[in-house]
Amino acid sequence: MATNGNVARLKLDSKLVNQETSSDFGSKLSPIETTSKTSGGVKEQIMGLKEYTLSCEAIFDKVPGSPTEVYAKTMIDWFEARTLIAFEYALSATSGDVKYTGNLYISDLSFKSAANDKVTYSVTYAITGAVTVGTV
Repeated sequence: MATNGNVARLKLDSKLVNQETSSDFGSKLSPIETTSKTSGGVKEQIMGLKEYTLSCEAIFDKVPGSPTEVYAKTMIDWFEARTLIAFEYALSATSGDVKYTGNLYISDLSFKSAANDKVTYSVTYAITGAVTVGTV
């Protein structure tokens, strides 16, 4: 059964990202080539470092309303201070579903303001250290 993207949640410092409209989480292994003269003309590889990526987009809300949510101003402050932030990314709030936890920095923060449209912002995170895969 498919999971509705509306139920995926990103938490930073144990707080939901306010007005989040989308998020992307990725993981990959960096291959290390080990091909040698004795490889019989076939490329050989071993797996090296793990890398995780995370980004999100949200609607800009200049007036923080809930102490249980993270607003754009906090993101700006964390970026400027180079703050290490605990994160949790869950594919849903359903007990037993997958969640990832770890630490990250904000590496990229941009705002978009088009005529006759809402102001939005995008954040790219630099995940550092181990990421734990668990359940909600």
